[in-house]
Amino acid sequence: MTWPKGNKGAMVAHKEKEQTFFVLSGRGQVTIGDETCEVGVGDVIFVPWNTPHTTAAPNVELTYLCFNTLVIEPPDKSCAESYQRVASGRIARWKSGDTTAGE
Repeated sequence: MTWPKGNKGAMVAHKEKEQTFFVLSGRGQVTIGDETCEVGVGDVIFVPWNTPHTTAAPNVELTYLCFNTLVIEPPDKSCAESYQRVASGRIARWKSGDTTAGE
């Protein structure tokens, strides 16, 4: 995942998985619940299942690997099906600056 300088993701909470981020380059911020921390190259960040979170690259580009670990059976049969289900809502929240957590 790469966030260009000045970008921030929508707040999300995944109902079927937990995530682990490994920062490859740049610097940025990760917000998990109500806590925001600065992250940089080599940092590993764990996001618990069904916990609101987002990432941001306020000053420089941020690139990280995102590992997903399923904790329950996902509702979708493929990545494409998952994208179709969640993308429009996530993009709308991102564009509007809405901080409500969604899928």
